[in-house]
Amino acid sequence: MASRLLELLETDFSRYPILVVGDVMLDQYLWGAVERISPEAPVPVLRSARRTATPGGAANVAMNLAGLGVPVKLAGLIGADDEAAQLGQLLESAGIPTGDLCRCSHPTISKTRIMAGRQQLLRLDVESNDPIPETESAALLKKLDQLVPSVAAVIISDYAKGVASEPVCRQLIAAARRRGIPVLVDPKGRDFTKYRGATTLCPNFGELAVHLHGLATDRRPLLAAAEPVLSSGLDATTRQLLELARTLLAPLALEYLTVTLSEHGIALVAPRPENDLHLPAQVREVRDVSGAGDTVIALLALAAAARWPLPDALALANLAAGVVVGRLGTVPIDLAGLRQAARNPADLPYN
Repeated sequence: MASRLLELLETDFSRYPILVVGDVMLDQYLWGAVERISPEAPVPVLRSARRTATPGGAANVAMNLAGLGVPVKLAGLIGADDEAAQLGQLLESAGIPTGDLCRCSHPTISKTRIMAGRQQLLRLDVESNDPIPETESAALLKKLDQLVPSVAAVIISDYAKGVASEPVCRQLIAAARRRGIPVLVDPKGRDFTKYRGATTLCPNFGELAVHLHGLATDRRPLLAAAEPVLSSGLDATTRQLLELARTLLAPLALEYLTVTLSEHGIALVAPRPENDLHLPAQVREVRDVSGAGDTVIALLALAAAARWPLPDALALANLAAGVVVGRLGTVPIDLAGLRQAARNPADLPYN
């Protein structure tokens, strides 16, 4: 398998432009050390040492693709603020054009993490809970219509911040599928119906469980009755939940379902059980899961664009996830790091 992955990683990825649509964010970090408790309140005092920032959310998906040499088109909404300017500079420096990001009346979404060494003390989020105005959504839809014909795959990165609304998802999926372009979705929320017709959804285990448990009560008994499938390395509850997930494929018109399982790796649920796949996690030490799902969907989309077999796609995505969760902070994958991991998986971090 290592030789096969190395062969795939010699592909000229510049032949496969990919469109990423979703909630773009700025991830900021304030790093320091805690040496005492404040006399004013029972809270730690952080002695700040440095600040860093990196693109987050859908922008991190784009960063993962750019790190592999993939031409990226990134579409979403940003505010008219300092965070938008900083995000734009970071994206442009990575070779990701920002001309398809539409201005909106909301602030640019940002997450600021306060870090004491490797420990996160606090996270400060800046965003708006108000609906995105229809005029701004219409401008985004017009932009997407122009972008879809020129790409080899589409990613919808939904962080439930408003960009991946039902009209946007439905129109985008329909436009891409009419042209035979694969659409991969990182979903959020209890209702997956707005993603109907996509090639695949890529939820994590928790997101899948929330959706399945929100189904009508007459389907819930299937969870208890489902015959455990896939790898014996998975516990019975996980295997049963994945079997129940198969019932989503036909109603949502999906080709397959891809589920990230944290320390248990990644699974693919196919229409027929004999085509299911499960790959155990390769990482030995999990430092930070931030952005791991972004890395997985980026690799899966690249594989779909290149029309690679699903076992190869899953193996490469699983390997990439093992690399990024061994790093602290939101850190995208890069081609050199992925090739090194493929040559020697033992280089992935150990406890």
